[in-house]
Amino acid sequence: MKRYKLWILSIFMVMALLLFAGCSTSPTPPASSGKPEGTEKEVSVMDPVELKLAHFWPANHFIETEVVQAWKEEVEKATDGLVTVTSYPGETLLGADAIYDGVSEGIVDLGISFFSYTRGRFPVIELLELPGITYNNGEAATEVIWEYIQKMNPEEVQDTKLMFAGSAGLAHLSTKTPVRTLEDLQGMENRTTGASALPMTVLGGVPVSMPMSDAYESLSKGIVKGILGPTSPLQTWKLAEVVDYVTMTPFIYTATFFFTMNLDTWNSFPPDVQDAILEINDKLFKEKIVSLFQNDDEAGLNYGIEQEGLEVIELSAEETERWLDLLKAAREENVEAAEEKGLPGREAADLIEELANKYNEIYK
Repeated sequence: MKRYKLWILSIFMVMALLLFAGCSTSPTPPASSGKPEGTEKEVSVMDPVELKLAHFWPANHFIETEVVQAWKEEVEKATDGLVTVTSYPGETLLGADAIYDGVSEGIVDLGISFFSYTRGRFPVIELLELPGITYNNGEAATEVIWEYIQKMNPEEVQDTKLMFAGSAGLAHLSTKTPVRTLEDLQGMENRTTGASALPMTVLGGVPVSMPMSDAYESLSKGIVKGILGPTSPLQTWKLAEVVDYVTMTPFIYTATFFFTMNLDTWNSFPPDVQDAILEINDKLFKEKIVSLFQNDDEAGLNYGIEQEGLEVIELSAEETERWLDLLKAAREENVEAAEEKGLPGREAADLIEELANKYNEIYK
């Protein structure tokens, strides 16, 4: 009997020791990631995808080197390489005027071009390009354009997902002969695009529609005598070699560029990937896009002056008023015509003026 009791007691003691050992043993700590807690973001499970991006600028242009490559790097990093981007510059996949529809139809996933290359396709956005609004610089114009598009949210761009949009710089006259007065412009053939044909016609010039990629050859052959456009192409497209004068006209026109994504591609991304891309867009817009074209316009103009000896012409106050009187009258006519077509012409015009005043105060 005593042996039986000792045997039972021994079993209880062993069980107690095992229970005590189990409770006092610390679990093995997880391996450290090397990052502070709460800083890691996991990407939703998704299949790897390669996005095709098309634009018309050459591979050495700042749109490719400073915008496309920066966006590509940030997106690939944010998605741990699940989303990769391959760029096709220089119209290698689509012509400049086919890029928006190419994105909409899924020929490519992403595209950068100008709304004005398909005149009539974007009537509410084209109201941005009506003449008679003076901007202090391209930075103010870019802020106006993007805020306007977000507030108006036009139906015409609902078939893609806009990443952002902005001004490609203010349009000035770069010409082979000097333009100091309206009389100097009469009958002069100038390269234009889309909505910029209107102010050119109103001022007495002859608009010749063509993409910037054709401007150098057309100027060198005398097909046109000048271009209406920003001054960055004086350097980036070497136009300073084939013109001699630049007349500063910050009230004529600003072209609106877009960077957009195919809607099916966008909708295929999980919410966290969409959020990451929107954050990247916002960061890139603030840090690069707002000042990008303005900086390059200044660089292009300085290049033309210093390297090619271009003469810069500033219109007198009296002459400026002559030009503005014509342009503002044309602006009003087109706003009224938009209203007659059922478009929000007056609302758009008022918003543009309000935003121009706002951002001209900020970017002086």
